[in-house]
Amino acid sequence: MKCDNSVCIDVGCVGEGGTIPRAISPEYREHMAAECCEGLEAITYSGYFDENCGRVPLAGAPAGICSRCGNGVCDQWETKCNCPGDCIEEGCVEVGEEISPKEYSQGVRCCSRLKRINTGRYFFPCNTPGEYACDENGCSIPPPTSDEVPWWQCTPCGNKICESEYGENGCNCPGDCTEASGCEALTSTERDFCYQNKALNTSDASYCDKITATDPFVSKDTCYNLLAAKTKNKALCDKIQQPEIRRNCLENVQQ
Repeated sequence: MKCDNSVCIDVGCVGEGGTIPRAISPEYREHMAAECCEGLEAITYSGYFDENCGRVPLAGAPAGICSRCGNGVCDQWETKCNCPGDCIEEGCVEVGEEISPKEYSQGVRCCSRLKRINTGRYFFPCNTPGEYACDENGCSIPPPTSDEVPWWQCTPCGNKICESEYGENGCNCPGDCTEASGCEALTSTERDFCYQNKALNTSDASYCDKITATDPFVSKDTCYNLLAAKTKNKALCDKIQQPEIRRNCLENVQQ
């Protein structure tokens, strides 16, 4: 119902699959239904997306489409881009599932709304130098493997949430599991891994001080050891309590 000068006109509502007009002019729009009917919601017009769900300009396109997105049915006006929950791509790898190098060479890919990252079983915060091969950020260097062993995982990495249930960690999805989400938002060992990675990424030993775990893979001593090896700062070795790790630290600093 739209009113002008005390005169009201029932312009109705936009039904399922109907388009919401773009405001060409206020006067024009005032005489058209511009809201979805009850039970429907406006989703983005599919023409605004390319095949990879990137936004593209489209002059004159409607402002939206009224749909029942979320009902588990992919209607003809819905796509993987404007209603991914209903329109799951066929033949793509879903969240949490893995891809081997052989499968990847055969064209197997993550669904477009997901990101392919190294599986957390191979790329993770590593132990003290000498026991595991580590890169400069304290992450394990994946060992050689066959092309049939799962190597990547499809996850929502990039959504600012560290989802360890999908294999995300501070090494394979640092944007979600360190800087963006904040270590304090994580729990238990994941939080300590986060502190350890922040220490190595920023060369700030104060993050090591926050670690409470005594796991061989993550502890204050392990953090100081890794950071000392990276920065060649002998003073960090003096903070290590365990004699064996302290000796290892001094050896790495002197190399």
